[in-house]
Amino acid sequence: MTEDFLGSIEFSSESDDRTPEEFIDLAHDPDILYYHIQDSKQKLNRGVEVDTDGKDDEVLVHSKVEIFQSVMQYVEAFSIYYLAYIKGREDLVKYLISTYPSEVKTFYTKLNAGEVAEYLGDHDIEADYRDLLESLFGYRFITEDADEEQLEQIDLDELSADSIEDLVEQSAEILDGQIQDIGNFYLEFENAYNAVKHGNRIIPQTDNKFQISRDGEEDVDVAVDLDFALFLCKHEGKAYLTGIPVDHLLEHSLDIAERVHDLFTYLRRIAKAAIEEEREFSVPFYGPSDGEESPQRWVKVWNPHSVLILPRTEEIAELLAESTSERTVASRLSLDGRTLQIITENEDSISPEYPVMVTLAQQGVQGLSPQPLFGLNFTFTLNEIDVQQYYELLELEDLQQGEGVDNTELHDKDRGEEFEVGSPTSFNIPPMTRLNGSSLNSCTTFS
Repeated sequence: MTEDFLGSIEFSSESDDRTPEEFIDLAHDPDILYYHIQDSKQKLNRGVEVDTDGKDDEVLVHSKVEIFQSVMQYVEAFSIYYLAYIKGREDLVKYLISTYPSEVKTFYTKLNAGEVAEYLGDHDIEADYRDLLESLFGYRFITEDADEEQLEQIDLDELSADSIEDLVEQSAEILDGQIQDIGNFYLEFENAYNAVKHGNRIIPQTDNKFQISRDGEEDVDVAVDLDFALFLCKHEGKAYLTGIPVDHLLEHSLDIAERVHDLFTYLRRIAKAAIEEEREFSVPFYGPSDGEESPQRWVKVWNPHSVLILPRTEEIAELLAESTSERTVASRLSLDGRTLQIITENEDSISPEYPVMVTLAQQGVQGLSPQPLFGLNFTFTLNEIDVQQYYELLELEDLQQGEGVDNTELHDKDRGEEFEVGSPTSFNIPPMTRLNGSSLNSCTTFS
């Protein structure tokens, strides 16, 4: 096989010869997977049509998860084409086969963190991201090439814009938000998607009774009249379960499929117009939404081994409101590389062995993993800290001025357990050079 095997194939339409990139760009139809998703939904509405030996409910759960899987594939397809266009249509084939889901994850992570310029720089792309977006979706043609007669046909009042320039900026802003929403969906459900894709690690759960446990209190039984899909996921090599109400997953997936279809259609329409040098084509304009945000309907509950999405019922909301999100214990701090180890026996006052009071304020979890998000609060008196602990604090200060803590471990000597709680959302430590023998020192972090 030759290195440029596509070069030995003749690509042509009825009237023109095409480059391999143009042929692939024109031949790929984003509607096909979208209509497959819609067809799967219609078949789902008809119910199970075979004898399942009494397992109809479980089969339906699995069918809904398959639609979710197709939507995630659709998001990946759109995202890979979008990134390939950003890198350059002239090498479309190369970029389509070399852009992997891991890069899609990186792109959306950077985009949603406001660091998309870093992603572009890593791929030697010098253009501004907003300029690229406006060009790929055709807005540059409006601001640079449209004539006055075409512009007069646009109803600015209906779209709540004062000028064409304002309308383009407004539309690009909304479009950017739509892409970020798609990225949030992809990042949130990526581990569940991988559980389905790699080994079909899904357990339909139709007997829905759960226990919510709280430290020092009796377990509370909670019954939820919903079918769940349990996904056996992994995070940094460790297994955990994610439980999602399957109808919620289906509804969310179908909503994302509609958004992806709209954007994919516009994106490919502009690409086709560029290839065929069309002089007339439509460009999407967006006005501000009149709809109000609906109240949050779902909550996450978690422990070190699982995460559940549950409906925000009055009973569950009360239980969550009563549960504590802070834990304060006397501790000793130790560093192992960039990992901060918090060692404790769960005492509520300091001692020579545990001279630092540490408060871990949990602020949720990362996506649908049990990896916690938390802030730290340290309180200590310098003249009650031994030399070794003082040295560790100096080392911690130096680390924070450099690369920073990238992981935190809680070593619970009382229970004989160790918990990896990840990197704090923010971290601060008072300069050790400012401390004196009579001062009480504390440092509080918030996200």
